[in-house]
Amino acid sequence: RNGEWREDAYAPVGDPFLSDISSFYVTLDAPAEYVAAASGEVTSSSLRGTERHTEITAENVRDFALFLSPDFEVYVTSAQADGKDVRVAYYHTGDGDAARTARLAADALEFFSSEFGAYPYPFFTLVTTEVGAGGMEYGALAAVDTSVTDEQERAITVVHETAHQWWFGVVGSDQFNDPWQDEGLTEFSAIFFFLSHGDEEVYRSSVASAKACLASYLALPTEIGFDPNMRRHLSTYVSVGEYVAVTYCKGLLLFDALYALVGDDGMREALTVYFSENAFSVADAEDIISAFTSVHPDAAAVFGEYLG
Repeated sequence: RNGEWREDAYAPVGDPFLSDISSFYVTLDAPAEYVAAASGEVTSSSLRGTERHTEITAENVRDFALFLSPDFEVYVTSAQADGKDVRVAYYHTGDGDAARTARLAADALEFFSSEFGAYPYPFFTLVTTEVGAGGMEYGALAAVDTSVTDEQERAITVVHETAHQWWFGVVGSDQFNDPWQDEGLTEFSAIFFFLSHGDEEVYRSSVASAKACLASYLALPTEIGFDPNMRRHLSTYVSVGEYVAVTYCKGLLLFDALYALVGDDGMREALTVYFSENAFSVADAEDIISAFTSVHPDAAAVFGEYLG
């Protein structure tokens, strides 16, 4: 990170990854019947006997991902980001309404671009695959697990993973020590999208679920123990449930509390500052605190209450 090596051990929970921005130039030779869904843009594709030779370029991204399947179908649409076209390619294995799913991702790209800062790439890939944990974010690519079949949960997951392009992707953070900084903010960004599009119920029910999730862990007997501290290393979490309660649930509640303090305009202003000042770098917790306190000085107290 920033030219220095980090030696954090891999953790069994969370996203134990931390990297600077890089550029990837990938050459792929695979059986011709396989379709590749990847971060980046295909710059060359040709058949060579029974194989397809593909060259992919992904510049200035946080990481690179590639999925291969002979069963992928592709639906392509577009989004607008700061007046520029973004090619949105959706790879799936039987989505009955692929156009709707792809359009949702495109709408999320446009919304976050207008509210937080322009999406910087001319391409975005959405893929449905067996990725686990509901979904996963990568550079210029979002994956949704095939197990997510509930319509509302799937929609929230698509928007959540798309929002990660801002929080994790363009603006990096220390996912070992402050995982709330991308996950909590991404959780909020997703439901903020739905609220801004007239779906208040998604916002209210998500906040209520987060409160219930956190409360259930806070009510654990002292013999079992629960550490609600948000600023701690991934290795200290004793279960996935504890990690979710602190990082996702309490993280969402932190940003909901900030939203209640600063309002619509203040939220957009703070996150625009955070994005513009930390794009293509790895932001510290102090950077996001500074962005909010620049909008409202009482934001420092809110962070203090939640972060401890």
